[in-house]
Amino acid sequence: YMKKEVFIKLFYIEDSNVRKIELQNNDLIIQIETDVVSFAMGNNIRENDLNEVTNTYTFKNVNDISDYDLLKISIIYQTTCINSLICFDTNLGKVYFDCNEVFVE
Repeated sequence: YMKKEVFIKLFYIEDSNVRKIELQNNDLIIQIETDVVSFAMGNNIRENDLNEVTNTYTFKNVNDISDYDLLKISIIYQTTCINSLICFDTNLGKVYFDCNEVFVE
């Protein structure tokens, strides 16, 4: 687990498809799928391989959610922090919420 402030500084979600999103016991669980460009050199020279990466984010003790339609989100375009709230720019518009900690898988 990491504090929200650490998450905001270290993680940036961008152009990701939401595979699963749910609220469970005041925790917001979001599983996203992102295409990542990787660059590798070696015996088999590979440049700009496109790899699909799946991550699950669990936001603990979520409160102050600005929109309860968040369970219908299918794309997260980017994340930011505004007035200590986490902000997701999504296909349904901007969603703001607060939390204590974040767990990343």
